[in-house]
Amino acid sequence: MWLWDEKHLLCKHCVATEPTKPSEITTNLIHNMKPKILIAEDNKLTLALYTQGLPSNLCDLKIVRDGEEALIAYKEWKPDIILLDHNMPVLNGYETLKTIRQTLNDKTTIIIMVTSSSDKDDIIACGKLGIQGYVMKPFKTDEIALKIFTLYKSAKKAAS
Repeated sequence: MWLWDEKHLLCKHCVATEPTKPSEITTNLIHNMKPKILIAEDNKLTLALYTQGLPSNLCDLKIVRDGEEALIAYKEWKPDIILLDHNMPVLNGYETLKTIRQTLNDKTTIIIMVTSSSDKDDIIACGKLGIQGYVMKPFKTDEIALKIFTLYKSAKKAAS
């Protein structure tokens, strides 16, 4: 079942209590892990926000500009987390998600949609394909790591 509020859509397994301070990310969420994060995003401003909000001491980033590039990077790099924009050129985020989940039969890689699309049908369709979270744009650079790592921790806990 999906829970909807004005800013987020979270599955019941992804609801988590967020630490109160961003500095708690490293101590409470990642515990010496440095996840590989694949970002599929075509907007330069949003990419700048990602690189500011997800510093290299917390994660390894690989950035691609469309869904087709995301699939290539996914196969070669094997990320722990994929952040997908919904509206991208060549292959959109939904089709990229569908390919990973259905064609490549990967049900374990953590995929989070980060998009400005608040269409409930889009959100539900992504949920049915097995996303671990849905983050609405615009986001604040000082909050994105907290959101991503909270969803990451929740998804890892639900899977175990």
